[in-house]
Amino acid sequence: MTEKVGGTVRLGCGRYEWVFGDRRPHLATRLVITISAMEMLAASASATVFGSIGRLDHPWSSAAQVRAALDRSPAFGPIRAALIA
Repeated sequence: MTEKVGGTVRLGCGRYEWVFGDRRPHLATRLVITISAMEMLAASASATVFGSIGRLDHPWSSAAQVRAALDRSPAFGPIRAALIA
């Protein structure tokens, strides 16, 4: 995502834990988001970041797909490391 003011890019990864109800199983009753890693990148990284992740199967990409999509830029290193863990 990008910040509205300044365009700083936030690139993160983590886990979404969805809980669905028994009575209406198509509706989520709870969502817990755990952020494993978050990097703040300059606005100038926007094209690189969105070019890399734009090829992914949204919204259910696997960690392996994301690692493969990210280029070897040092800025992406902490995210790639978190996806291996």
